[in-house]
Formats: sequence, structure tokens, C-alpha cells
Amino acid sequence: IVALPKDITVEAEASDWWADFVADSGLAEDRYIKAVEAKPGPGASRVVHHAVMYLVDPDNSNPMGGVLNEYAVGKNGDVYPEGAGRLMKAGSKVRFNMHYHSVGETIKDRTSIGIVFYPKGYVPKHQMQTLLAPNQDDLDIPAGADNVRSDAYFKLERNARLTAFMPHMHNRGKRQCLEAIYPNMVVEQFNCVNYDFQWQIVYNYADDVAPLLPAGTIMHVTSWHDSSAGNRNNPDPRNWVGFGNRTTDDMARHWLTFYYMTDEEFQAE
Repeated sequence: IVALPKDITVEAEASDWWADFVADSGLAEDRYIKAVEAKPGPGASRVVHHAVMYLVDPDNSNPMGGVLNEYAVGKNGDVYPEGAGRLMKAGSKVRFNMHYHSVGETIKDRTSIGIVFYPKGYVPKHQMQTLLAPNQDDLDIPAGADNVRSDAYFKLERNARLTAFMPHMHNRGKRQCLEAIYPNMVVEQFNCVNYDFQWQIVYNYADDVAPLLPAGTIMHVTSWHDSSAGNRNNPDPRNWVGFGNRTTDDMARHWLTFYYMTDEEFQAE
């Protein structure tokens, strides 16, 4: 378990704020990650809008680090398929990108991330990737409107197996659907989620149904927002809403977790 290096106090009344903290992992040897899960400190889930954890290698070749895990309200853990993992080098650090939102009460937080490893010496066949895409950052949500649709696309340049997906919107998010547009232009819908900002979870595919995606596949995400007065989470149905990082703004984003495959591996599967 790696935690924020100190307690963070979120004041009862304050603007949304963002900060980055770096914590030593204490890992003394290279290990491969099997699963990860992040949690806010006790009682702090109300003020943690999100936490994105990045794995920073000890050689500092990428000081920002690669995405390890994302937490939002209600998030469960990311569990990788057998034979797929992520390398965590000895001496690695974890960068926490935190977004806090005041709720009328002073609350302390010390978000942490729990990491499950494969046995010592085990080297998985596939390296996991987590990507924030497809994203639609040009939102136009009229005041009081329901079922406002937006679309986003992301092209996979290599063969891949999709192992998990996680929608990410804000309070006005209503529904999000994921489909693949294959290189031969056949379209296959995988999933639709009735979205709830208070219960954002990652959907880990069972191994026997995790989608196989040939190189050139376009991932298409369709999102719907509800800015009407009937949306109990809507902070203000009177005003137009666009993209923004504040909790009172909105997003139409998507986390995809997958691993790349060679042509031979893809054909075998």
C-alpha cells in the first residue's frame, strides 16, 4: 500500500482545487502488478472528486509517470487477466494527481493505492495499458436539456485485447455506450452504462468475453447528459454547461484498459 505523503485538509468552503503529490513506494525489487485499487482516506470519499495515480520509474525518464490507476466515487479495483501485468521497478514512486471538492464540512484525506503483485520472478506475457480515451471535450449542453448526445473516437493502431472500461462524466452524465468500428466497417456494440456520478466503477471483462480488436479498429463512445431539473445530481439546471475540470462542469471521457498483441498472437486467439 502506498499512501499520500501527508494528510490533506479540505476546507468546508473553498473552490475546487488540484494538486500533485509524489510518494516513495518502498519497493526494493522489480515486480509485476496483477491488480490495483485506490481508496480515499476514511470518510473522505465525499471530497475526492478523482485521484489519478501515475507510476514514476526510478530512472526519471518520464518524470510525470505512466497512468497506473484512476479513482472516482465508488470505484472498485482494476484486475488484470492472467498472464498480463504491469512492471513496477525497484525504487519506483507513485504520483497522486488529486482533485478535491468542498462539501460544507472540513474533512481530512489521505488517499492510498493498494497493489497486488504476481509471485516473485514471474514475468507476464503481456504489458497492460490504461488510456484516457476516447474523449469529447467540445460539449454543448443547453440549460435544462435532457438526452444531450456527444460522440468521441479513438483509433487503435495495433492489435489489442480490451480487458476493462470505465466511463467518466460529471453530475449531468446519464448514459455512455462503447462500440467498435472494425477496419471492414462492421460495427459491434459492447456495452452501455446507465451512468451515476455517485457510483463510478470499472467494468472488468471476464477472460472469455474480453473483446479482440484488430489493428485499425476505431473505438466509438457515445455519451448522453441530463441537465434538466429532474436530475437529482444536477447542481444548476438554469445554465448552459460545457467541458471543464470542476465538479460543476462536465466531461464525456472514457478509460480503456487493454494490452497489445502481435499478429501471431492475435490470429491464435
